[in-house]
Amino acid sequence: MLLPQYRATIEKGLGVKVWDSYGCNDGGVLAWECKLHEGQHYNDLESILEVVEPGSDGVGRLLITNLWNKSLPYVRYENGDLVSLAKDRCPCGEPFPMLASIQGRTAELLVFANGRSITGPALTLVFRQMAIRGWQVVQTSPRDVEVRIRSERELSEIDAQYILKVFAEHAGSDVTVTIKRVDELQKTKEGKLKPIWVDFAAS
Repeated sequence: MLLPQYRATIEKGLGVKVWDSYGCNDGGVLAWECKLHEGQHYNDLESILEVVEPGSDGVGRLLITNLWNKSLPYVRYENGDLVSLAKDRCPCGEPFPMLASIQGRTAELLVFANGRSITGPALTLVFRQMAIRGWQVVQTSPRDVEVRIRSERELSEIDAQYILKVFAEHAGSDVTVTIKRVDELQKTKEGKLKPIWVDFAAS
């Protein structure tokens, strides 16, 4: 996600304006930020976008129907992102409809009581060289995280200490990290593997 502070830092550092874009290769949707920075236009001739169970702010789960994929059609495909659709046409004059806001996959952003946060891509790098079959990170409270490791044996002490070190550096030493070996990783009701999410009920 291009958060406001990221945009400001990039624009200040490079001395250029930043335009955001949004894509979902498997769903076949591409959106690009309007020149007025009022949202992102998307090609409704390529994909149909729907928002289900929207809140009072119009933000809900995104469903995508790909109109161009002739080999493997995606019909009302839920990619896990939270978005809102603009009700009116953009004043810039472009004919394409707009995504009013994109909150992304909120489960990929862990926010702690001390104000710090960790994103999904950052966590992916933590486990890339470990001899394991899979991993999940579940935030169980504003101050607690459970790291689930799928492996045939317990995690090595070196790897365990590395995980604790990364979380201490980025989340803060007041965040408690529990490392747990599991035989199987939890999946969603649709059968997908969700590597990072927030589940305070788990605590």
